[in-house]
Amino acid sequence: MPDPLRDAYAGLAALLRAGVAPAEAVRILRQNGSLGAALGECMEAALAGGAPLSSALEGMAPSEEIALVRAGEETGRLDATLDRLVALRERRASALRRLWTASGYPILLFHLAAILVPLPGAVARGVFPGGWFARVFALLLPAYALLVAVLLLRRTPAGRARLRRIVDRLPGFGRAARHGRRATFASILAACYESAIPLERSLVVASHGARVAERAEAREAIARGEALAVALARGGLLAPDQISRVSTAEASGDLTAALESIAAEEGELAENGFLRSCGILGKLLWGIMAAWIAWHVIATYLRIYAPLL
Repeated sequence: MPDPLRDAYAGLAALLRAGVAPAEAVRILRQNGSLGAALGECMEAALAGGAPLSSALEGMAPSEEIALVRAGEETGRLDATLDRLVALRERRASALRRLWTASGYPILLFHLAAILVPLPGAVARGVFPGGWFARVFALLLPAYALLVAVLLLRRTPAGRARLRRIVDRLPGFGRAARHGRRATFASILAACYESAIPLERSLVVASHGARVAERAEAREAIARGEALAVALARGGLLAPDQISRVSTAEASGDLTAALESIAAEEGELAENGFLRSCGILGKLLWGIMAAWIAWHVIATYLRIYAPLL
């Protein structure tokens, strides 16, 4: 599916590396059609008034992405920040595609079952099509009500937070989501450190971007001048073995590489866990639908032929 923000980030990053100012970059992207009319107009109007790119994205991009863009502006590494946002959005889009691929067949099967299974009974009772339509509607309504509820929750920050809490409780998907947030946290922290953003500020940006709770213990440890590994340990933001690697990397001066390595490992764990959970979900839904169809077919024929036995 098209992602206007991802395309905007990619185009802006390329033009910024070529030395083009943000306002001029947006104008060029609008002229060549790489930036949608609505998004481009809002951004161009804000940038023309002297606002930074992070302010121009207000109301159009998620708050965690705006926070990372603002950090890139503060350090003069906006192009690298935008590249990271492109990669992040591509990973999210890939995860959604895999989810739809895994659940597409069970969803189709559910609709076919809702339409076909009530048909013999409605014909046998002489209530076709009215009774059949009412039965199909009753079967599909709960599923669509759940879908609408999810879409409504996604419209607000509080709703998205509630959805994340629900996903965290789902077997398999919850673990994959936690690995994904840890990968995002390590990746953003590496970007902030490489950009020479103060560690206390880096922790805030990374926590916000990865949608994990900010830990006062971690910020207080940094404020006292303690090492990043100590702060991460106090805040429980990474696994113990990863904190040990961060400590070693701090001593050797290779912290960025260590954080990026942790991000890559966590991202792979998240992707593998998500794919495995999608496969299990597809098989589970297929089994439930097959059993449901068999039960209704058997029950229908029993109602039809039982009086004749």
